[in-house]
This record gives sequence, C-alpha cells and structure tokens, in this order.
Amino acid sequence: MSVAEQKQMIEEMNRAFAVFKETNDQVQAEVKQYGAAAGYLKEKMEKLQAQLDKIELKAQRVNTAPGEGGDVPQTAEVKAMMEYMRKGIIPETKGLSMDSDPEGGYMIPEQMETTIIERIRDFSPVRQVASKSTISTGNSLKIPREGEDDFESGWVGEREDRPETTTGDLEMVRITLHEMYAQPSATQQLIDDPAFNFESYINQRIANRFGRREGYAFINGNGINMPEGLLVSDQVGIITDTLDFDALIQMQAELRQEFAINANFMFNRFTLAYIRTLKDENGQYVWQPSTQVDKPNTILGDTYIVADDMPNATSSGTLVTGATPILYGDFSAYRIVDKKGISTLRDPYTKKPHVLFYTTKQVGGMVINDQAIKKLKLS
Repeated sequence: MSVAEQKQMIEEMNRAFAVFKETNDQVQAEVKQYGAAAGYLKEKMEKLQAQLDKIELKAQRVNTAPGEGGDVPQTAEVKAMMEYMRKGIIPETKGLSMDSDPEGGYMIPEQMETTIIERIRDFSPVRQVASKSTISTGNSLKIPREGEDDFESGWVGEREDRPETTTGDLEMVRITLHEMYAQPSATQQLIDDPAFNFESYINQRIANRFGRREGYAFINGNGINMPEGLLVSDQVGIITDTLDFDALIQMQAELRQEFAINANFMFNRFTLAYIRTLKDENGQYVWQPSTQVDKPNTILGDTYIVADDMPNATSSGTLVTGATPILYGDFSAYRIVDKKGISTLRDPYTKKPHVLFYTTKQVGGMVINDQAIKKLKLS
C-alpha cells in the first residue's frame, strides 16, 4: 500500500470517527433521558462501526489469494518437491535428496518451509507478537522461568564486602510440542495446468489452515494435544471488573514498567466495537484513530491486536459476566516453539478426482513469565 493510499485511509477513518462520536453522543443522551435510543440511531451506529471495521481491516489486510509468487528462483529441492506433489514421482537425481519423514511422507524443502511460516504469521495474531524458538530434534524445549520472588541486587563500594543477597525463584519449564495437520486438496487436472501456480497455491493453503488452527490454540488451547493458550495459563494475572475506562486504566496500572513499555491490548473486533464507545473521566473517547502514516490506532495511548479467537465482551448489547474478553501485556512472554521441518504425503486415492496433501507440523506454546500479561474477567 502506497503512502498516498495510507493517508487517504487515515483521513477516511477520522471522518468516519467524527460522525461516530456525534452519533454515539446522541445515543447516550437518549438512553439517559428516555432509557433507550431511537432505532434509527442504533442502526446508524451499527453502520458506522462496520465502516470503521472495514477501514481498519483494509489497513491490516492479508492477501489470502494464491497469487503469482515471488521472483525467488526455485531450488533443486523445491523443484523435486513440486515434481512429487504434481505427479507423485521422487526424482533420483545425483546429489539431490528429499528427506523422508519416519511417519511417512517427505520433508518440505527449507525454501518452501520459510514461505509457509511467514504466511502462517499473517494468519496468527499471537505469533506476530510472541517470542519464538526453533528446535531440530526432540519434542520439547526446556527453558528457565523466574518465579514471583525477584533476584536481589544493590550498590556497593569498591572495598566493601559484598553482602549476601536473596536468591529469586527459578524453575525449568518444559514446552511440549504438539502435532497439527492440514490436508489441502486440488484436482489432478488443476495441478497439471501449466498456467496454475501450484507452489504458491499449496503454500497458501497450508499456511492458512495451520495459521487458523494455531491461532485458536495460542489463545484458548488447554495444553492437551495442543499448546497452552493465553486465556488458560495460570501465569496470566486476573483483573475482575466491568469493561469501562477505569478497568482499562487498572489493567495498564497493574503491569510493571518493564513490561508496560512493550504492552498491547488484545481482543476481538466485537469487543473493539464496544470499546470505541467508551469515554474517560473528561469525556474523551479512549479509542483514537491514527492521524499519520505508520502510527496505529490506539486505546489510552497503547496499540492493540485484533484476534478473532478472543471471546466476545457482549451478547445482545449486554456485557457477559465471567467472560475474559481482553488481554493486556507484553506478549513476548508467550513463547512459541517450532520444530524445524514440515512433512507432506501425497494421497491421490482417498478422494478422487482430488489429490490430498496430508501435511504435518509440530509446535508448542506457553506463557513463561507470570508478571507480563493480565486478563480482564467481567464481573
């Protein structure tokens, strides 16, 4: 997107938000005076919310079409993998190897794997802000995690004795990897079409399915045969309150400064719509649109991440008691561990005339710091 297009989008969003504020003020005034707002005002608010959502989504849009691919030339390994995927033939070219997976199938070449991982990131909001590690062997990663007690430190003179300091808690935690699979398909006729960019198609379909699957798990996963999600982890602090200006301020205030520096809010677009209507104690809206290129929209000065897998804050316009619709913190405290290697098995028999590509990847995830992230539980 060009700078001119970004400026145009910012102007469009600010114009829409000006009308939104005026309309929302009318709604609140009618609710205060009559107990409910007129139907036409509610309808207008819904259309304005949809307009703001559309502009914001356009600014963050991911290209989900297969496309034409980049200008990066294929490696010999990628050409061999394409030959296998298109025709089921394993080339026996001297000096060329396609590693086999002990579970069946073949390992996707590194060039393709890198492309898939980059595209998974587009579909998985948590992956965009989490810390990441990659392992090549084993099915877990052990890392140290500090407990509630900090390691003590202090000042001392050059010739003074060094006093004994208290030792903080330190434990080794294991992030277990779990296998997820995708099974994109295509007809043999389409695969054989020389005008069809099959490599781009298969990369995009695998990334799409993996991204959506892991995106859900990184937020809601129970840790059994899937990563442990942010909302499930006991390492995420709980703030119990209603959803208003004071609650958002409390979430910011309870985060230690070292984590507040890189903190973001996280919620879904329905919760965002509700937050747009909130005001601070001076009558200013807590949500503010961007006013310049490369400056994102903010809530109380902080940026935010829209994740569809977060729960809704409201149902039929009423806040849902017990729901946990908002996370706030430094999400690098969530560690994602990928195992190097994606394998695929070509299956032309199960679903004729379609060819299936059973593809697997191992990934794990969990929160590794109990001070960095808070969640709001609605009272």
